[in-house]
Amino acid sequence: MANSEQFQNAVGPPATLNAAISSTATSCTINNPANFSVLSAGQQFRMAIQDTPQSPTELVLVTATSGATFTIQRGIEGTTAVAHVAGASVAQVVTAQLMEEIWPNGMVWKANGNFSWPSATVKKIALNQETSGACTISIDPTALVPGLSYSLKDAAYICEGHAVILAPASGLIDNDSQYQLNEDGQTVSFWSDGTNLWIE
Repeated sequence: MANSEQFQNAVGPPATLNAAISSTATSCTINNPANFSVLSAGQQFRMAIQDTPQSPTELVLVTATSGATFTIQRGIEGTTAVAHVAGASVAQVVTAQLMEEIWPNGMVWKANGNFSWPSATVKKIALNQETSGACTISIDPTALVPGLSYSLKDAAYICEGHAVILAPASGLIDNDSQYQLNEDGQTVSFWSDGTNLWIE
């Protein structure tokens, strides 16, 4: 199951690093942990670190907290892991990439023949099936955003003549091993609980 992102409303200045960290450090200590989420197993949040207002910002993923000590994954979302000085500013942040992961952009992705659901950010697919025979769409429940609605549209109007099947890569779909569309032009919406798929 995907980790659960945590959010926090901070009051006043965010925090600073208590001590300098190297570019490869996997933990840091901060002076004001009250302005950050306290994590349980399977939770995480994003944090920005910046030495001065003019220096580049590094984004890190905080995967565990123990008082003022945070376990961190360095240089996420295309930023670079660099050494930081004691007193560098740190803040729990919400990034554009995180928002895209939580609320995908609803883009339409067309496909022919058998395929796997491309990614969690592809929310809708218009099936444009040109070949004969069955079409199986493999979907990994663990790779989707839990609770978010995804949908498949039979844009080629072929479901009555061809077997168009949704098949989870693991787990079940509505307590079965597969789900078959059977009406031309049919749209089916589904969501993941992180383990299985469910038809809406």
